[in-house]
Amino acid sequence: MKNNKAFSLIELAIVITIIGILVAGVSATQKLLDQSKQRGVVRQAENYRTAIATFRLTYKTLPGDMIDAASYWSACTDESGNTCNGDGDGNIETIGDVSYESYRAWQHLSLADVIKESYTGLGSSSTIGINVAKSPYSDTCFNFNYLSSRNGLMLGGISVACDGTTLTTRQAYHIDQKADDGNSITGSIYGLTSGCSSASGVYTLLTTTPVCYLQFSIIE
Repeated sequence: MKNNKAFSLIELAIVITIIGILVAGVSATQKLLDQSKQRGVVRQAENYRTAIATFRLTYKTLPGDMIDAASYWSACTDESGNTCNGDGDGNIETIGDVSYESYRAWQHLSLADVIKESYTGLGSSSTIGINVAKSPYSDTCFNFNYLSSRNGLMLGGISVACDGTTLTTRQAYHIDQKADDGNSITGSIYGLTSGCSSASGVYTLLTTTPVCYLQFSIIE
């Protein structure tokens, strides 16, 4: 009887050990997947920044805001005959702008052959892969917006949003740290929403729910 009891305890210890190993493996896998997504965000944002800089160097204006886009690309009209021109005010705007320059920006970049994807430039809300770019995070887009007196490439959380606050503070911090200075209010990457960081720009890393979205400044 004693031997049977001892054997059962050994079996239990083995099972607990195996469960611990499996849990640790799943956790490590999730961490690696998240790190891969963070690197993907950084790489994708840099590619888009380069494309925007190339566009601006060529056309002397920002995509989406380009006031004479229809003169360059005949395909740049919608089914109602409206042109894809922006208003030329130096800002890539969303709500309140008749042509939704944030969507037209992706169309302009595509027509200028500085990005490989194609976008319609149409709509009053975001449809990932159709009028906005997909990000490495599920159901989340990259889009443009003029916010806080600067043009930015947004990861979620815009006024015609792709999923609002998309990132946890740790995810936002690690992306900021990889590509910038790790502070939410300085440098070229900004962590937005009040719950994302302190007033001094320190990310609130103890928060585990998604409360952040990021703005990548566009080179101007």
